[in-house]
Amino acid sequence: YSPLPITFSQEYQTAQFERMRQLDMQPIHGFNRRD
Repeated sequence: YSPLPITFSQEYQTAQFERMRQLDMQPIHGFNRRD
């Protein structure tokens, strides 16, 4: 198999999540919601 794309890395996902919060994109609902 080929290596996973960079978008699967924990650092990338965390940075994307923080960017979504800063831009006030769609609210996050559910058990994983962080306030």
